Amino acid sequence: MPGCDFTRRDLLRWSAVAVATPLLANSAFGVAHATTGRDAISPANLELVTLTEDSAIITWYTGYTGTDDGLGRMQPAPADAEVRWGTHPNRLNRVACGLSDDTPYHYVELKGLAPGQTYYYQARSNGKLVPPTQFTLISGNAVGTSEYGLSTGGPYSFTTPKPPPGRYLFSIALCNDFHMGETQAGLVGGQPQYIGIQQEPGLPPYPEVMLKALVEDANALGADYLLAAGDISAEAVPVDLSRAGHLLHGFGRYREDFFVARGNHDRAHTGDPYAGCRAGQWQGRDCFHDEFFRARSRRTSPENSKACG
Repeated sequence: MPGCDFTRRDLLRWSAVAVATPLLANSAFGVAHATTGRDAISPANLELVTLTEDSAIITWYTGYTGTDDGLGRMQPAPADAEVRWGTHPNRLNRVACGLSDDTPYHYVELKGLAPGQTYYYQARSNGKLVPPTQFTLISGNAVGTSEYGLSTGGPYSFTTPKPPPGRYLFSIALCNDFHMGETQAGLVGGQPQYIGIQQEPGLPPYPEVMLKALVEDANALGADYLLAAGDISAEAVPVDLSRAGHLLHGFGRYREDFFVARGNHDRAHTGDPYAGCRAGQWQGRDCFHDEFFRARSRRTSPENSKACG
């Protein structure tokens, strides 16, 4: 997400970015390609989205120059992604590439960084330098921890943090807003001008795709615990809550390895889909309570346990 300088319009744009990479129809690329050609691809919205003691994650977007997706952004255009970086602005002697050249949504991770070290970088797609996302309501910038490079077009700069003092205890993966059961993203307040985004027919629902990827990433990164902090479901339908719980068990045992909190979408509801659930404390039928807040033994069966080692 673009940070604190964030409006409802930004919400709609970036909700689309988050789910659209595997979902957009090929025809969307084809139409824009036919009218503009691949040589008219421009990058935009460079951001340093994650910074740790030993890694940095940089993202941006590429689109067909001069097009409009209806929300003021260029039509998405697949392109290559490259970040050149180093410890001196005139010596960017290391290169990191994107995950794929067949996407307009670019993600590059810089690994093996040293704590407390200043680094400089420039990103390119289609041979063009990527300009940063502009903050209009707050001070600061999207591409680094200093103002370096903002007036010259880069390279930009960041300094990795140093580990906090004390003994390492454990790590937690924090996540939220799975919206299991949702079929269309990008809708706000029922406004008809926002058509949202849907999964391609025949492919798994996008909340499942994203939750599976989340669990795989949390495991791969070695997180000790996972906290799912609300909006596990779209509307607390029992089958959706059950599916979310099943996928979360790919991380480990409930209430031992992963934990769940309720969001507003997970509130008690009324209607036929909820008839079999316990009565809510203030309203409706509370299916979320039945799925996650019952006795501890309900979700700690041996087949869902992590292997010992």
